[in-house]
Amino acid sequence: MHAAMTLRTRLARAVRGPLSVAAVALAIVAAPGSADAELSLGLTGGMVFGADQQVSVNTFAPNGDVTSTVSNKRTPVGPGGIGALTLTYWLDPASPWGIQAEGIYWANSLSVRGSLPRVSVSESRTAVLVTLLGRWLLEGPGSAYFYGGFGGGLVYSRVSPGGSDFGPGFQALTGMGMMVTPNVRLRLELRYIVAPDIDPNKHTGDVTRTSGGGPTNPARRIFGSRFDTQFIPVMIGLDWVF
Repeated sequence: MHAAMTLRTRLARAVRGPLSVAAVALAIVAAPGSADAELSLGLTGGMVFGADQQVSVNTFAPNGDVTSTVSNKRTPVGPGGIGALTLTYWLDPASPWGIQAEGIYWANSLSVRGSLPRVSVSESRTAVLVTLLGRWLLEGPGSAYFYGGFGGGLVYSRVSPGGSDFGPGFQALTGMGMMVTPNVRLRLELRYIVAPDIDPNKHTGDVTRTSGGGPTNPARRIFGSRFDTQFIPVMIGLDWVF
């Protein structure tokens, strides 16, 4: 009973924030708009840089007792790769308002030093995010533009050694888009992603738990101590504009 209640509670907390973003996004899509709405499908990739993390690696005996712990409060995160499949909808070619839905995958690695030999830890995250967008067209429809947005969704995280976890994630982004052919658009983009802690529900072998590091962590002040793992992706993308 307790495990079931815990799962239901975690699910409710995980979807509460992303559902608010999705509700606003649906309201934008449902609003009356031009028949010439601008829809594009794109691929985006680049490098992702992570802020320092609090990391602990516990080793469990077969009976569930912790036999050793390696822990660092501020562990540097190595740069990694990131990729996204993005669907973007603008109300019309001249509209400043739009939404974006995407699937994202990124991975990083780090090393934990302690009384035992250094432990190498790898992280990967898969997210589905919905983002509300605004843009400023430099010279009207079809011209280059600057854009920005804020959104959220669900993040599935895996850590090795350890296991997996899930929870809500949030992002803010800014960038520039420009048409290079009548149907191909180039995007340059900078993002700030906040992911949930990784706290696997596992008590055998080596188990890694991660959280955002540092007392001045801005994500911790806004979202709380469970949702404060920070990443800065630098990305470039190509869209096919229908």
